[in-house]
Amino acid sequence: MFVQKIKTLFMLSAGALLLLAGCGTETKTEYVQTSTPASTYLVEYIPGTTMSGTMSDATTGKTTFKLRVRNRSTFAAASGLTMTVYPLMHMSTMSHSAPADVVTESSTPGTYDCAMYYLMASGTGSKGGYWELQVKIGSETATFYPSVGMAMGTDTLRATLYGSDDVVSTMTGTPQYNKYYLFNDGPVSAATPTFSLFISHSEDMIMSFKPAYVGAAMSSPTGLVTSMTVTASQDAAFTSPLSAVHSGNGHWTVSGLTGLVSSQTTTIYVKMDLNGQDKTTDGMVSSPTSTNYATFIVTPQ
Repeated sequence: MFVQKIKTLFMLSAGALLLLAGCGTETKTEYVQTSTPASTYLVEYIPGTTMSGTMSDATTGKTTFKLRVRNRSTFAAASGLTMTVYPLMHMSTMSHSAPADVVTESSTPGTYDCAMYYLMASGTGSKGGYWELQVKIGSETATFYPSVGMAMGTDTLRATLYGSDDVVSTMTGTPQYNKYYLFNDGPVSAATPTFSLFISHSEDMIMSFKPAYVGAAMSSPTGLVTSMTVTASQDAAFTSPLSAVHSGNGHWTVSGLTGLVSSQTTTIYVKMDLNGQDKTTDGMVSSPTSTNYATFIVTPQ
């Protein structure tokens, strides 16, 4: 019994030390305490994989990671939680968010799988800034500051499409567009030739994002998505188009690609029709002078 008490005190002390370490901006594997009113949890950020498929820090494009959550008072794994993650890029002249997938609990109790789709790297450009990642559990929040690097390689990470139905006006009356961000959602395999996309609609001056699929409720003027088709082709003329299948929450998969060779770069073209409107790269109505498809360069594994 005495030994067990010593072990318990050691674990709680270790948790406190990790909590103190989490007060800095580099939050890789330390615990961060959630906010009031109860400060119930300790949350740990565990780096995952990037589009290169290797264990790595966050990069532009898709990055997966895990969150390990413990009850602060007992240090026991906190299972069965509902949580959301919200990224925010702080810049000198503006702020913006990025798409995030639904958080799901993994097979390990108290550990949760997450995916982020970062639009830009930390500290890049003349208006470079930093990313803040809020983990919201009920009314409490744990905050991390991941360092997001530039993704390596030549594969296309994302493309944008939009149309005249997506125009919105700013406070100054300047027209802007709520664009559809099409993200490369995973490495392409030559053995099982499929291409995956995550499609998200930017809203509120890119302060929020919603996954795109039939039944999704977008902001005005798009509104409810009543019809949506995503097709892909291995040539820009779409001579043999392939229909993508929606698997949930904005994730689309194209099957039936042919002639893929491992480590040999290829190009995949993607069209998107939403509520009867072909989306284009310039937002204009689809025409001979308007490109009505996104272009992805991919290197099959």
